Amino acid sequence: MVPSGFVRVMFAPPYELFIVAGILGGAAPAGGGLTLLSTTTLSGTTVDISNISQDYTNLRIYVKGMYGTVDNLQPKIRFNNDSNSRYVWGITGVRIGNGTADSGASGSSTTSVYFANGSAGTAFNRLNFISLYLPRYTDTSNQFFTMQLYGSADATNTNWGPYWVSGVYDAQAAISSINLIRDNGSFGGGTVYIYGEK
Repeated sequence: MVPSGFVRVMFAPPYELFIVAGILGGAAPAGGGLTLLSTTTLSGTTVDISNISQDYTNLRIYVKGMYGTVDNLQPKIRFNNDSNSRYVWGITGVRIGNGTADSGASGSSTTSVYFANGSAGTAFNRLNFISLYLPRYTDTSNQFFTMQLYGSADATNTNWGPYWVSGVYDAQAAISSINLIRDNGSFGGGTVYIYGEK
């Protein structure tokens, strides 16, 4: 007899395995899909991506192929174009070229989040990738974020490695814009993809 809500799978010699109905086949689980909200090319000294939809639970932001017009680009990110001292974060990673471990922190609150060093030319363009996760981005306070990146650890593009950043933004409103800034030169290229996650 097959229990209610189960299906019977037969093996030879006669063994039986009961599985909760619906595990084999059927529709995929609902929720969790990603929807592309915007695609933006990096150029100039500042890149503002505004009017981000508030219809999702989480945001995933991918930056691919970023490079500058000069070495030591020092790119950083802000939320809601907020230049006040509301960002606290830490970074850790390793330089693959020489195995040196890197780490750092913002200390007290800063006006942006540092996420790479960056350099000019095609080498950085080919290799770097940044993934930023903003859970519950429509909350109006204490916006936590995590970031993974692979890129240049110095201004001359000689040490590459993986890095991890995590922190909190003392938000005053839901996140509706992403702002990329830099300390030196301009953005020479690269693409920002923003996805909404239910």
